[in-house]
Amino acid sequence: MKVNNSKHLKIPTDDQVIWRYYDFPKFASLIYEEALWFSRVDYLTDKYEGELPHENADEFVENLRNVDPYMPLNERIERGLNEIKNVRKFKKFTYVSSWSMNKEESFALWKIYLNNSKQGIAIKTTVGNIRKSFLSNDLDCVIGQVEYSNKVEEVNQDSINGTKKPYYEYEKEFRIFIKNQFNIKTDENGKQFWEPFNKTGLSIKIDLENLIERVVMSPFCEDWFIDLVRKMVKDRFPTKNLIIQKSRIMDE
Repeated sequence: MKVNNSKHLKIPTDDQVIWRYYDFPKFASLIYEEALWFSRVDYLTDKYEGELPHENADEFVENLRNVDPYMPLNERIERGLNEIKNVRKFKKFTYVSSWSMNKEESFALWKIYLNNSKQGIAIKTTVGNIRKSFLSNDLDCVIGQVEYSNKVEEVNQDSINGTKKPYYEYEKEFRIFIKNQFNIKTDENGKQFWEPFNKTGLSIKIDLENLIERVVMSPFCEDWFIDLVRKMVKDRFPTKNLIIQKSRIMDE
């Protein structure tokens, strides 16, 4: 898969360290399937994902008045609502994989991703490794750094899907996007429509030996879990000298 830089988002340097946090079932799926999961945007928990920000919608309506001062308010509002719908429809055709840009692991993200479980794993890698790790297929992806704002400077797919509300800024998110994934279908009346490739997400094959630099177990896990993960990873990748360690965080 070809990895392209977004023209509308900041691009981290290839040596930027990034992390991905997993509970055990999702980590096991990654290791045994050797595939990275991309969630469909409309299935993400943040309901503002992929939506036209309210400030941009208000600006759109106001600009219509500047273009035509005599346009009735109800018509301007209707056009604004249509613009929101036009942006929203792409949520079903866009898939993302989310990572956190930090030199070190994050105690807060451990807590959030494990959701009261003790057993979890984080993968440490770099943006450069992401570029090298996707295996050949027919899809292209776009990468970029998430912006935290109540408004996008320019309304386009990358900016919409690469912007989150400021209260998520602690995530320091780096994203990989797969866009415009739909089949063109025809209904019983002969009208064409777009149908998403997959209901909830896409599983994309990846070279884990290129991707993973370090496997870090959660600060809350027990010794038996560390042994289990070490055995599982070494069984899958016997020739790769992976660093597998417990978190250095000393907190509960």
